[in-house]
Amino acid sequence: MSAAQAVGAQLSFETLYRENFEFVVRSARRLGVQPAWMDDVAQEVFVVASRKLADFEGRSKIRTWLFSITIRVVQSHRRWSRRHDRRKDALAREPSRVDDPYPRARAANTLVTLLQNLPEKYQTVFILGELEGMTSAEIAAGLGLNPNTTYSRLREARKQMAAAVAKHRATEGSLSA
Repeated sequence: MSAAQAVGAQLSFETLYRENFEFVVRSARRLGVQPAWMDDVAQEVFVVASRKLADFEGRSKIRTWLFSITIRVVQSHRRWSRRHDRRKDALAREPSRVDDPYPRARAANTLVTLLQNLPEKYQTVFILGELEGMTSAEIAAGLGLNPNTTYSRLREARKQMAAAVAKHRATEGSLSA
């Protein structure tokens, strides 16, 4: 190790970071780095500096050396940012291959919401009759109701549910919305 390389070896990374962090951030900002990316750029500058610190020969001031690293990191960040923005723009222009990847799940959630808006006496018979496929006689026996009452409630539940579905379609566009 030459005497010049000893300069870099003697300087601890902690000292380098503590004494120069604000300088790196100011420099990156002046080079056009947006505040949202500042932490990433500063971190990358110090990652590079930590890898190369032992090779610092002392031919320039430490800040000049850090500034040259900052310039290269900012340039690299700009290239990455432009590629990232182009990809984002391309994806935004690309037509969606699938209009709704979860139409059944959305329809099921809509059905549950519509069912919750039915009065309980209609909700129960609708679920058992329409969703579970039970007959009016089976529902009546299971709930301890008169078969005529069961049939009447099921008819009213269907009517209310049809109205709720129609209203939902009018406002939301479809059941899967």
